[in-house]
Amino acid sequence: MTFIISFVSGIVASLVAAAVWEPISRRIPSIRWIGSPVINGIWVAKVPYEYCPGRIGLNFIRVREKHGKVTLYFEHYNNQVQNVRKLIGLGIYRAPCLSTFYYFTEKNSNQSGALILRLKSTKDGSSVLTGVYSQIYDLDGTDSTTPVTERYTLHRANLPILHQTKSFLGKTYFKNFEEAYNFYNNNVEIKE
Repeated sequence: MTFIISFVSGIVASLVAAAVWEPISRRIPSIRWIGSPVINGIWVAKVPYEYCPGRIGLNFIRVREKHGKVTLYFEHYNNQVQNVRKLIGLGIYRAPCLSTFYYFTEKNSNQSGALILRLKSTKDGSSVLTGVYSQIYDLDGTDSTTPVTERYTLHRANLPILHQTKSFLGKTYFKNFEEAYNFYNNNVEIKE
């Protein structure tokens, strides 16, 4: 019984420490930059879709970096598509540059692309990843191989623990585009 109490109290203490550390590190930006900048975490970008007026997309991307090797897990939400699309990718991080490729996990999809980003510090000391994404789209049904390249900026997305836990259970962070868009509008600070 003592083991279970110790185990549970350890988990609770870790969650409380993480919840306290994030607001403190936001208020004192220099704390975030001790050592090399960290890109691990969940980021969000609004997809520009300059080639498709009226379409709005959001990418929530979990980035994990260890010794320069990067793994990506995307969830793509789109106002014109009901289901959430999942993507995975790999890459390399050489501070401050991140270069990755990604592809859709759907077996019948051949869409893939690349992100070329640079970690930058904003005026208030927080970080953004900014650069371009390039992806090959079959826009006209002719198997066009012309890539679409657009400017792209990722901002930190401080998802609640409950939302983060969903992905470990095989579920998406949000049920649909509307829920993801509401989170984005109410919780993501756009900084340049």
